[in-house]
Amino acid sequence: MNDLPTEQQTTKGSTEKPVKRNEIGGYTVLPDTAKTVVEKVRRKLPAWLESPDIVKSDIANQQKPIEEIEQLSERLSSLLRANNITHLFPVQWQVMPEVLASTVPGSLMGRLGLPPRDICCSAPTGSGKTLAFVLPIVQMLETCSSRHLRALVVLPVSDLASQVYKVFLTYTAETNLKVALMNGQNSLLAEERAITTRNKLTGEIETGIDILVSTPGRLVDHISYTKGLDLSHLRYLVLDEVDRTLEEVKHDWLDCLERAVYDKRGWPEPLTAARLNSVKLPLQKLLFSATLTENPEKLERLKLCEPRLFTSIVKESVLSETADNTQVHFAGKYTTPTGLREYYTECRVATRKPVILLYLLHSVKLRKVLVFAGSQETVHRLYKLLRQFNDELTVEEISGDMSKKKRNQVLRQFDRNNINVLVTTDIMARGIDIEDVSAVISYDAPPYIKTYIHRVGRTARAGKEGVAYTILNTSEVAFFRKMIKAAGKTVKANRVGRTEMRPYVERCQLLLKGRQDAMDTGV
Repeated sequence: MNDLPTEQQTTKGSTEKPVKRNEIGGYTVLPDTAKTVVEKVRRKLPAWLESPDIVKSDIANQQKPIEEIEQLSERLSSLLRANNITHLFPVQWQVMPEVLASTVPGSLMGRLGLPPRDICCSAPTGSGKTLAFVLPIVQMLETCSSRHLRALVVLPVSDLASQVYKVFLTYTAETNLKVALMNGQNSLLAEERAITTRNKLTGEIETGIDILVSTPGRLVDHISYTKGLDLSHLRYLVLDEVDRTLEEVKHDWLDCLERAVYDKRGWPEPLTAARLNSVKLPLQKLLFSATLTENPEKLERLKLCEPRLFTSIVKESVLSETADNTQVHFAGKYTTPTGLREYYTECRVATRKPVILLYLLHSVKLRKVLVFAGSQETVHRLYKLLRQFNDELTVEEISGDMSKKKRNQVLRQFDRNNINVLVTTDIMARGIDIEDVSAVISYDAPPYIKTYIHRVGRTARAGKEGVAYTILNTSEVAFFRKMIKAAGKTVKANRVGRTEMRPYVERCQLLLKGRQDAMDTGV
């Protein structure tokens, strides 16, 4: 140790000055070093995700009169007015003209012989995404002189498929277009009869529809077993609620669909000057969701062609004081309707959660409310509690084990304001459009941000106002706040004190005591 130098040695010919070293007890004390600041690595997304077209998020104040949409046909304009629609929402008047402009009228081919760009749309629930693809598809196909299956809409669940099917029926009225639905509500044979016909000249079975609305599993069933189903003329493929649709894995439905489309008419090839001499019918993909994924690996499965993104889900970073230098990035964040007020309520004692629910329903004067619970058992318990608590509220329940007929009856009654409170599982969280829902209450905490977004999206739809409450146990608050923050959102805390809950606690105790007395007496 005593041989250690007290000064740093320099190499021969070096101009660096020697650095004096300190020694303590024969040990050399090295000088302090500055900490290296590691810059955060920013994920590099494809250009179309980095630079989207921004959809106006203020639905109430950014509507356009139908008369200002020049691309819309007079027939559809009149039909919209007949259905009491005089203005279009931002997602409609921004996306619809782009779909129409990508096609040469009367030919269904892309302009200049080029394949049209695929379109992705990520906008809040209730912003009018369904009409954004229904109207342009109907307008482009109603001029076709022959009948072929040219538009396919795929949705993740049967209820959503039925809803979109009804919209297509409305806007194909008084045209020669024929629309069919495949969602498992009828037998395979009945659906087969609805989508096929027998050629009067040849006697062969062939496709007899222009537009098909289907769920992924049912689509695979008919591709595999229905004779005469021809997808080789398909021009539009719409994936609604695309993030959920891509999760459907039955028989790898997307690959099955592509084989049915391209094996007969030829698979897409790289675009070259020579290929422009033999243009093939393109397949344009239209993707819609309130929670569109930005994962390039998932989007790669769709084989998108020069995609274009329309979104109100953005993160803005201002580069300078001038508005011209504002750069916008699609950051995978989620937005909710602008008219929605969001709160969470912490329940410090887990057994008091039903009391908080009763307080919200009665004291806040909520009417036409959706209450989401995490299981069918919880749904039924809440349903029985709310029915016994007070005669002021008309309560019903919906869960996955309920028959389709019964579920539709309950939904109709709820839609007509004959039911005040509807207790349900997440079967009602996606896409179901019920007008004038005043509030959404999550009795059980949503496990994922997408679940939360779709739950609260059942209210404040179409530019209206609404409120959403989430009841959390103390152990769930930190996770919920972290999840909301990561999504770029803020949800306010709403405290309910013991004084406010006392009347409801006493009432619940009386109900429980009455039930126990009944059990003791054998009633």
